[in-house]
Amino acid sequence: MRLDGLALIVACVAATLSVLAWLENQKPAHASFGAAVTFDIDTLAAKHHFGIGLHNFGPGVAHIQSVTYYLDRAPIEDISDALERLGFDPDHDTGVDLDHGDLAPADDVIWLIDYSPRDRTEEAKARDIMEHRIATAVEYCDANDACVRICSQANGCPARTSGADSAPKSQI
Repeated sequence: MRLDGLALIVACVAATLSVLAWLENQKPAHASFGAAVTFDIDTLAAKHHFGIGLHNFGPGVAHIQSVTYYLDRAPIEDISDALERLGFDPDHDTGVDLDHGDLAPADDVIWLIDYSPRDRTEEAKARDIMEHRIATAVEYCDANDACVRICSQANGCPARTSGADSAPKSQI
């Protein structure tokens, strides 16, 4: 009877270790669908364009939940109108408008603002605005329903005041 009890304990420990090993092996497969999104801020005059790009360098697709632009930390309704108010020609911006439900593919850059200045004076003005005054906040979810809000500038995007737009994509 004593050997039967010891065998039962060994079997339970082995079963527990098998389950733990199985759970550990599931983590990499789950993470392999994650998106890893950051911003590319392009202010190199040699390229003759300035912009803010959304770069998904993760293996998974990013599901866009919201995109918000800020000028001097105040929300902007329309980036084209803001560029025009700042003295830029909005027709020189070939950036893409992303909306809720759009996708950012893995290993891709989507230029949200892609402005080609007309001359050196406008280049200097565009560089200053892209580096110091305009910020972009993007909230996205990955295939695992892990949602993240990122900002193109440190301290450039005010905190969200409502959690209404932060539900996982499976709930939207």
